[in-house]
Amino acid sequence: MPISKATLVQKRIDSLSTLTDSNKNLSRQFGTPAFVEAARRIREYMEQAGLEATIDSAGNVRGRLMSASPNAKSLVVGSHFDTIENSGKYNGVLGILVGIAAAASINRQQFQLPFNLEVLGFSEGEGVRFHSAHLGSRALTGTFDEQLVFLEDDRGITLREVLKELKTDYEKISKDFIPRNKWLGFLDIHIEPGNQLGDKNIPVAVAESIYGHKRIDIKFSGVAAHAGSVPMDERKDALAAAAKFVLKVEEYASKGRNNILATIGRLKVLNAATNMIPSQVTCSLDMRGLDASKLSEAYEDLYKICEKICHKRGIYFEWRLLQETPPITCDEKISRYLMQAISAKGYKPLNIVSGLATEASVISEVAPVTVMFIRDSQGISYNPHEEVTTEDIQLAIDITEEFIKQVKV
Repeated sequence: MPISKATLVQKRIDSLSTLTDSNKNLSRQFGTPAFVEAARRIREYMEQAGLEATIDSAGNVRGRLMSASPNAKSLVVGSHFDTIENSGKYNGVLGILVGIAAAASINRQQFQLPFNLEVLGFSEGEGVRFHSAHLGSRALTGTFDEQLVFLEDDRGITLREVLKELKTDYEKISKDFIPRNKWLGFLDIHIEPGNQLGDKNIPVAVAESIYGHKRIDIKFSGVAAHAGSVPMDERKDALAAAAKFVLKVEEYASKGRNNILATIGRLKVLNAATNMIPSQVTCSLDMRGLDASKLSEAYEDLYKICEKICHKRGIYFEWRLLQETPPITCDEKISRYLMQAISAKGYKPLNIVSGLATEASVISEVAPVTVMFIRDSQGISYNPHEEVTTEDIQLAIDITEEFIKQVKV
């Protein structure tokens, strides 16, 4: 008896989840051996689906079903295959594999599409290694800044060096993209980052709008000294300044000012020792909001708060904006095709607001976008315990296939 589409996707998700940089959890960063093997397997899955599969200059895995129509535009479906640290196994790859399964079904039916269909496994969506997310989608849209190749990871290895190791032609990144006039649209498929669907007992939803996002790197520099040699009121403790700032960020966002979400998720103490006053600390600041002007206002406010803390404590700080994406409203027309596909499968479409900055946030700069979220049955996505049922995966495949057939040129 043939294996079902959803069961095959589950098996592939389980297989990809074994490809990790860590022996403790699922953590797959751009350019690592686990990343390379994941790209190879995804390319193989695309080829098995009858797609023309390649890996481009940015490491994106691209599976194409070409239209017979001359000068056809491209409809793109997919997600990313890198992960956060200690990730859940569905995050990112679920969208790629659902897209492959839908494309395979369309190909088997010999359904003639009036556009090119591309299933994308984006190489970098999380920004873990180089602290700048969506490098893969920026490359695909032609918005990749060539200076990004000089980004360094925590070991001082540049993106350029990693791309050389991958044997990609990194010098072509800024040229290897889908031209703006060749985009038909993009469907981003992702596990829901929350529990709105679980609370409503609904398997899928459509994103109506997506938060804008700013990612900042902050370095606090003080003076190292022995813990037993400097009185408390004479210290220039970089960690104490950073800690004060962490609490001020939480306080600022918790007051509901400007409806901003602000998170410090990474903190690194240089040459940490129990008997030393920390001389240097770096931390991340993640800011999100639906209103671009209020997000910018909060950005300026938090900069001034940091400046005030450091001035009072005699600490030098460096504030570096690594990345920003604007708040977006998903395209009404292409979202309507997705809602029609959901209705065709017997479900009432639900629109939700997303705080997750996905590939759609970048691609919206050049093309119409829509996002389908798939229910996490545990309500704890971005977590090793996240889970998507086989039934919901099958529904997502069917909806994606119907969506592709619904889209008009």
